[in-house]
Amino acid sequence: MAAHPALINRLALDKQFVDLHSNNLAQWLAHRLLEEGALPEHLAFVRTEYKKRRDALVKALRRCCGEKLVFNMPEGGFYLWCRIQAPVLSSRLLHEAAKTGLSFVPGEAFYSTPNGDREIRLCFTTHPEDLLSEGARRLAEALARIDKAGQSKGASFNTTVRPIV
Repeated sequence: MAAHPALINRLALDKQFVDLHSNNLAQWLAHRLLEEGALPEHLAFVRTEYKKRRDALVKALRRCCGEKLVFNMPEGGFYLWCRIQAPVLSSRLLHEAAKTGLSFVPGEAFYSTPNGDREIRLCFTTHPEDLLSEGARRLAEALARIDKAGQSKGASFNTTVRPIV
């Protein structure tokens, strides 16, 4: 979409409200899964798969990003919350990472106060292990490019409203 940034932010926020529930097809499939008694087997599968993916992302981030990102190993869930240790804003990192096709949610999108500007949320459930490793490599590359260019160049991408997109 090509529009004024304020309009894009407003539409992105509206989209978030629409996305707060699952779609009808997903609800119907969940109903069938429950009705047929297939949920326990499915849960066992996804728990095993998500653990492998989480472990692959953690290993790749530790190898590629080293001390530039810190995080706690989650026992479950879908995301890895990271804190950027380098003097880099998450909005700047997102801008740089997007150039390589990498996306994440900057931490400030989850705060009602001006916090989280050096935090990022990485999803490990939606991609296979090899792509997660590639994503960690691209993230490290983006961090290195920012470090080389200096934080001051394009340091702030602040907007009045910070939608999750």
